[in-house]
Amino acid sequence: MSQITISDEIVTTKMPTASEISQTDFAFATFLQFRNNLVPIMSQIILHFQRRSSNPYSHVRALDSQIDAFLASLPACLAAHDEGRLDRALDGSMPRLPFYRHLLVSEVLYNRILLHRPYFLQLGEDSARRKVRGTEGEFVNSRQICIEAARMDLRTRKQSMREMSKPERVREGPAELGSSKQIADFDAIA
Repeated sequence: MSQITISDEIVTTKMPTASEISQTDFAFATFLQFRNNLVPIMSQIILHFQRRSSNPYSHVRALDSQIDAFLASLPACLAAHDEGRLDRALDGSMPRLPFYRHLLVSEVLYNRILLHRPYFLQLGEDSARRKVRGTEGEFVNSRQICIEAARMDLRTRKQSMREMSKPERVREGPAELGSSKQIADFDAIA
Protein backbone atom coordinates (compact mmCIF):
# COMPACT_ATOMS: atom_id res chain seq x y z
CA MET A 1 0.00 0.00 0.00
CA SER A 2 1.42 3.38 -0.96
CA GLN A 3 1.51 6.28 1.44
CA ILE A 4 -0.40 9.44 0.74
CA THR A 5 1.64 12.41 1.82
CA ILE A 6 1.30 16.14 1.79
CA SER A 7 4.48 17.63 0.46
CA ASP A 8 5.60 20.84 -1.18
CA GLU A 9 5.60 19.04 -4.53
CA ILE A 10 1.87 18.30 -4.45
CA VAL A 11 0.55 21.29 -2.49
CA THR A 12 -0.53 23.63 -5.25
CA THR A 13 -2.33 26.29 -3.28
CA LYS A 14 -0.35 29.46 -3.66
CA MET A 15 -0.58 32.68 -1.71
CA PRO A 16 -2.71 35.30 -3.41
CA THR A 17 -0.83 37.82 -5.50
CA ALA A 18 -0.11 41.30 -4.15
CA SER A 19 -2.93 42.74 -6.25
CA GLU A 20 -5.37 40.12 -4.93
CA ILE A 21 -4.30 40.80 -1.34
CA SER A 22 -4.67 44.55 -1.85
CA GLN A 23 -8.38 43.92 -2.50
CA THR A 24 -8.80 42.30 0.94
CA ASP A 25 -8.58 43.83 4.37
CA PHE A 26 -5.49 43.76 6.55
CA ALA A 27 -6.93 41.18 8.95
CA PHE A 28 -7.64 38.62 6.22
CA ALA A 29 -4.34 39.24 4.43
CA THR A 30 -2.40 38.81 7.68
CA PHE A 31 -4.33 35.66 8.54
CA LEU A 32 -3.57 34.19 5.09
CA GLN A 33 0.11 34.95 5.39
CA PHE A 34 0.53 33.32 8.79
CA ARG A 35 -1.80 30.40 7.95
CA ASN A 36 0.40 29.74 4.93
CA ASN A 37 3.47 29.80 7.20
CA LEU A 38 1.83 27.13 9.39
CA VAL A 39 1.23 24.66 6.54
CA PRO A 40 4.83 23.34 6.32
CA ILE A 41 4.80 22.56 10.05
CA MET A 42 1.51 20.69 9.71
CA SER A 43 2.96 18.79 6.74
CA GLN A 44 5.97 17.76 8.81
CA ILE A 45 3.69 16.54 11.61
CA ILE A 46 1.81 14.36 9.13
CA LEU A 47 5.07 12.99 7.72
CA HIS A 48 6.33 12.32 11.24
CA PHE A 49 3.44 9.98 11.92
CA GLN A 50 3.71 8.28 8.56
CA ARG A 51 7.30 7.47 9.45
CA ARG A 52 6.88 7.24 13.21
CA SER A 53 8.73 3.95 13.58
CA SER A 54 11.84 5.50 12.00
CA ASN A 55 11.58 8.92 13.67
CA PRO A 56 13.11 9.31 17.12
CA TYR A 57 11.31 11.24 19.84
CA SER A 58 13.82 14.06 19.33
CA HIS A 59 11.98 14.74 16.07
CA VAL A 60 8.83 15.54 18.10
CA ARG A 61 10.84 17.98 20.19
CA ALA A 62 12.18 19.62 17.02
CA LEU A 63 8.68 19.96 15.57
CA ASP A 64 7.43 21.42 18.84
CA SER A 65 10.24 23.98 18.71
CA GLN A 66 8.99 24.97 15.26
CA ILE A 67 5.51 25.47 16.73
CA ASP A 68 7.03 27.68 19.45
CA ALA A 69 8.87 29.71 16.81
CA PHE A 70 5.68 30.06 14.78
CA LEU A 71 3.72 31.31 17.82
CA ALA A 72 6.51 33.77 18.62
CA SER A 73 6.40 35.05 15.03
CA LEU A 74 2.72 35.97 15.21
CA PRO A 75 2.02 39.70 15.39
CA ALA A 76 0.50 40.81 18.68
CA CYS A 77 -2.92 41.19 17.03
CA LEU A 78 -2.96 37.43 16.29
CA ALA A 79 -1.28 36.17 19.45
CA ALA A 80 -2.94 33.62 21.72
CA HIS A 81 -4.97 35.04 24.62
CA ASP A 82 -2.75 33.31 27.20
CA GLU A 83 0.57 34.56 25.86
CA GLY A 84 0.36 37.94 27.58
CA ARG A 85 1.26 39.85 24.42
CA LEU A 86 -2.13 39.95 22.72
CA ASP A 87 -2.93 43.44 21.46
CA ARG A 88 -6.62 44.06 20.80
CA ALA A 89 -6.11 47.65 19.58
CA LEU A 90 -7.11 46.71 16.02
CA ASP A 91 -10.16 44.65 17.00
CA GLY A 92 -12.45 47.71 16.98
CA SER A 93 -11.53 48.78 13.45
CA MET A 94 -11.29 45.20 12.14
CA PRO A 95 -14.25 43.26 13.53
CA ARG A 96 -13.17 40.00 11.83
CA LEU A 97 -9.74 40.01 13.49
CA PRO A 98 -10.88 38.07 16.61
CA PHE A 99 -12.32 35.42 14.28
CA TYR A 100 -9.06 35.04 12.32
CA ARG A 101 -7.07 35.01 15.57
CA HIS A 102 -9.30 32.21 16.87
CA LEU A 103 -8.93 30.17 13.67
CA LEU A 104 -5.16 30.45 13.64
CA VAL A 105 -4.46 29.92 17.34
CA SER A 106 -6.91 27.02 17.69
CA GLU A 107 -5.35 25.32 14.67
CA VAL A 108 -1.86 25.68 16.12
CA LEU A 109 -2.95 24.27 19.48
CA TYR A 110 -4.87 21.43 17.82
CA ASN A 111 -1.78 20.43 15.84
CA ARG A 112 0.41 20.67 18.93
CA ILE A 113 -1.96 18.31 20.75
CA LEU A 114 -1.98 15.94 17.77
CA LEU A 115 1.81 15.91 17.77
CA HIS A 116 2.12 15.04 21.45
CA ARG A 117 -1.01 12.99 22.14
CA PRO A 118 0.38 9.57 21.13
CA TYR A 119 3.31 10.07 23.52
CA PHE A 120 1.01 11.41 26.23
CA LEU A 121 -1.11 8.27 25.90
CA GLN A 122 1.96 6.02 25.78
CA LEU A 123 3.20 7.65 28.97
CA GLY A 124 -0.14 6.83 30.56
CA GLU A 125 0.24 3.15 29.68
CA ASP A 126 3.80 3.07 31.03
CA SER A 127 2.73 4.95 34.16
CA ALA A 128 -0.09 2.53 34.86
CA ARG A 129 2.29 -0.39 34.59
CA ARG A 130 4.86 1.20 36.87
CA LYS A 131 2.37 3.07 39.06
CA VAL A 132 4.07 6.32 38.12
CA ARG A 133 1.83 9.32 37.51
CA GLY A 134 3.68 11.26 34.82
CA THR A 135 6.76 12.00 36.86
CA GLU A 136 9.36 10.02 34.96
CA GLY A 137 9.98 8.52 31.56
CA GLU A 138 10.83 9.80 28.12
CA PHE A 139 7.44 11.28 27.30
CA VAL A 140 6.78 13.43 30.39
CA ASN A 141 7.46 16.52 28.28
CA SER A 142 4.68 15.49 25.87
CA ARG A 143 2.30 15.08 28.78
CA GLN A 144 3.01 18.57 30.07
CA ILE A 145 2.84 20.17 26.61
CA CYS A 146 -0.36 18.33 25.73
CA ILE A 147 -2.12 19.32 28.95
CA GLU A 148 -1.02 22.94 28.74
CA ALA A 149 -2.04 23.18 25.06
CA ALA A 150 -5.46 21.69 25.87
CA ARG A 151 -5.98 24.10 28.76
CA MET A 152 -4.85 27.05 26.66
CA ASP A 153 -7.13 25.95 23.83
CA LEU A 154 -10.16 25.68 26.10
CA ARG A 155 -9.47 29.11 27.67
CA THR A 156 -8.86 30.68 24.26
CA ARG A 157 -12.09 29.22 22.86
CA LYS A 158 -14.06 30.51 25.82
CA GLN A 159 -12.63 34.01 25.34
CA SER A 160 -13.13 33.84 21.56
CA MET A 161 -16.78 32.90 21.97
CA ARG A 162 -17.27 36.20 23.81
CA GLU A 163 -15.55 38.18 21.05
CA MET A 164 -16.99 36.60 17.92
CA SER A 165 -20.35 37.12 16.27
CA LYS A 166 -22.90 34.29 16.24
CA PRO A 167 -22.18 33.26 12.60
CA GLU A 168 -18.46 33.12 13.39
CA ARG A 169 -19.07 30.88 16.41
CA VAL A 170 -20.70 28.30 14.13
CA ARG A 171 -17.19 27.59 12.77
CA GLU A 172 -16.24 25.99 16.09
CA GLY A 173 -14.63 22.71 15.09
CA PRO A 174 -15.91 19.71 17.05
CA ALA A 175 -12.76 17.67 16.36
CA GLU A 176 -10.45 20.38 17.66
CA LEU A 177 -12.60 21.05 20.71
CA GLY A 178 -13.02 17.32 21.37
CA SER A 179 -9.27 16.79 21.30
CA SER A 180 -8.69 19.45 23.95
CA LYS A 181 -11.51 18.18 26.14
CA GLN A 182 -10.20 14.63 25.88
CA ILE A 183 -6.74 15.66 27.10
CA ALA A 184 -8.25 17.75 29.90
CA ASP A 185 -10.37 14.75 30.95
CA PHE A 186 -7.33 12.45 30.98
CA ASP A 187 -5.49 14.99 33.11
CA ALA A 188 -8.41 15.26 35.54
CA ILE A 189 -8.55 11.51 36.17
CA ALA A 190 -4.77 10.97 36.28
